[in-house]
Amino acid sequence: MKVNAKQAYSIAGIAGNTVISKSGAVCVMYELFNPECYSLDVERLEQRHNDFFRAFKGMPAGTFIHKQDVFIRKSYKYEKTTETFIQQAEKKHFDGRQYLESNTYLIFLMAGLQSFTDSYVKNPIAYKENITKADEEKLHTFFEDVESAVTIMRKMRVTKVR
Repeated sequence: MKVNAKQAYSIAGIAGNTVISKSGAVCVMYELFNPECYSLDVERLEQRHNDFFRAFKGMPAGTFIHKQDVFIRKSYKYEKTTETFIQQAEKKHFDGRQYLESNTYLIFLMAGLQSFTDSYVKNPIAYKENITKADEEKLHTFFEDVESAVTIMRKMRVTKVR
């Protein structure tokens, strides 16, 4: 018997920034653009913390929020044309220097959609999607709450969400 990748892995589907697994988990992922490190004073850090708290407090029970910071070491490339003395000095000083580029990912995860779990556990190879009304309502609430959290984060100063 041949088994293809779709049968072997537990991902039921990917749509945009959403991953649905056959085991009953739904993940929604966003890229978060934060302010530069050490660029906020104490008051703005406190306001940022309060905004995140306000964004996440309305999430339904069983929701996990994962923030992942990814750092990549890169070399700076000086791309300006070097004509003046200052531009030549800048090129000499910065070109080839190492720096860290940071990317932040925010993942909302809701597990425990019983209709996916039951169907997958019974027979993972002959898996079929049959979503119950209760799970459909859970999904609807989850997506609404994620969208409202993202809306709050988009209104935060010096923060962008994509």
